Amino acid sequence: MRFYEIDRGEINIDGHSIKHYQLNQLREKIGIMPQDTFLFSGTIMENIRYGRLVYD
Repeated sequence: MRFYEIDRGEINIDGHSIKHYQLNQLREKIGIMPQDTFLFSGTIMENIRYGRLVYD
C-alpha cells in the first residue's frame, strides 16, 4: 500500500517496482484484511453485510 517508503531493497509486482505505480493505481489493486475482530452493534447479519446494503 506504500504507507511507508522502503529504505533498501525492492518490492515488485509482476516484475515492476511498486515505485513505478501511481499511488492510487497501486492502492485500488490491493486489499487489506485486518486481523482485529470488531463487531458493530446490531445483528450478526448486519455485521456480515456491512458496506453491502443490497443483495445480489
